[in-house]
Amino acid sequence: MHVPDGVYDRGGRRDNIREAEKVVGLVEEHLHRFPNQSLGVVTFNLAQADTIENHFEQFRRQNPDLERYFAPDRFEKFFVKNLESVQGDERDVLIFSIGYGKDKFGRLTMNFGPLNSNGGERRLNVAVTRARKKVIVVSSIRASDFDLGEVNREGVRVLHRYLDFAERGQDALALQGGQGEFESPLEQAVAARIRSFGFGVVPQVGCSTFRVDLGVVDPSNPGRFVIGVECDGASYHSSATARDRDRIRQQILEKLGWKIHRIWSPDWVTRNETEVNRLKSAIEMALKDRTRNSPVSSSRTSNGPVSSEPPVVVEKEIPNTDDHLVIPSWVTTYQVCRPSVLYANRLQFHDPDALPSLKRTLSQVIDVEGPVHKDVAATRLARAWDLDRVGERMMNAVKSAWRSLSREKLLRIQGEFLWPSAESFQIVVRQPNPKDDQSRRSIEEIPPEEVALAMRNLVRDSLSIERDKLLLLIARLFGFERAGNHIQKTLANTFDELVETGQLILLEDLVSLPN
Repeated sequence: MHVPDGVYDRGGRRDNIREAEKVVGLVEEHLHRFPNQSLGVVTFNLAQADTIENHFEQFRRQNPDLERYFAPDRFEKFFVKNLESVQGDERDVLIFSIGYGKDKFGRLTMNFGPLNSNGGERRLNVAVTRARKKVIVVSSIRASDFDLGEVNREGVRVLHRYLDFAERGQDALALQGGQGEFESPLEQAVAARIRSFGFGVVPQVGCSTFRVDLGVVDPSNPGRFVIGVECDGASYHSSATARDRDRIRQQILEKLGWKIHRIWSPDWVTRNETEVNRLKSAIEMALKDRTRNSPVSSSRTSNGPVSSEPPVVVEKEIPNTDDHLVIPSWVTTYQVCRPSVLYANRLQFHDPDALPSLKRTLSQVIDVEGPVHKDVAATRLARAWDLDRVGERMMNAVKSAWRSLSREKLLRIQGEFLWPSAESFQIVVRQPNPKDDQSRRSIEEIPPEEVALAMRNLVRDSLSIERDKLLLLIARLFGFERAGNHIQKTLANTFDELVETGQLILLEDLVSLPN
């Protein structure tokens, strides 16, 4: 199902509202027509999943009579999941929402989330093979919108071919083998001339024995070709007979929708200028024919005939994720130490005799809250002495306590944080306790190592995730309702360090773990 008015909110919510509305409509239609067939929805990113889930919740409130189809005890209940989390799930029908598309300025970048990462084609393959009966693709873009010159990832190339197949069916299969290398010096020379005319060119388009030597890219639809150029190179000489070479092969290509222009090497050498002019005229004429034969209301062109039947719609479910982060199992609740000091009212904390008591109290804080920021540790000690704030004298006394403990190897000092001294100690990710305000930490009071661990774990669980989405989820995980510039900058610094040290891989705005 093509959604011509769908807009991808690039730089904003990173979703496509019109596609989400179409998906909900398809779900309703499915429930009425095929109530006994299980259903799922799949998207490329979490933002689109959020949007579809929000629209779907509104739909359920407005249609309580359909609630029985979403009962949690159904054998194969309805789901909404992203591309990474759909593995292992099977349904009779999947609705597949692409989400990505042209932005409000009409621009389309070749960034399709997890498909741009290594192995992206495998993720797509897993997703579309989860359907037993039917896949419905909901997309704001067509294969003809792709700029093949910018496509350098196999996952994106597979998506391009899949969308072409969804729209044109079996006619698209004959030439879906992608592109290859030049097979002769003649092809290279002709391709250079075509580029000098201002057109893109792709060598060895297609698959099996029916590759087109050179495909001239349609400038108005970079995902399609305006004409194919055949040279008497390797493909020609490898054919069994002259009949196969000159008639059958070209008939098949033309039946698939190709307009073919043939170049013979003797003519290219002996009367090059004439052949160059013929080539240029053939391209320009094909472009005019394509424009003249296309409806004014449609910008589509095709490598082959476009089916008059409506395109196949692929449905896919995305996970139920609202604006709140589902807390992973590797996150624990921050525990606050509330130490008490015997005879605190009789002993001034800055007295030399108070140092042993300060050290014992500080050790308790580190055992419970370590690694803990120095300022937080000082606050805990001040409250043990019934002080409302940490003044200069109190801070100097606390410094004396942690320096003494450090010399005795009873704690470790790393930057602004005090760590337990045990070599077996392993840091964990801690979120604030909503019932305890003292468990909330500022971004400066969270150890960078804890933030780094949270980032690695979240990327691991997601397989791949957009950078901005990762930073937002990390901020939420640590209890920040809003991620202001300062928080974003601090998280970005930790993220950049992980990328620089090779602990995370950043590729075209997608983050993944190293192989």
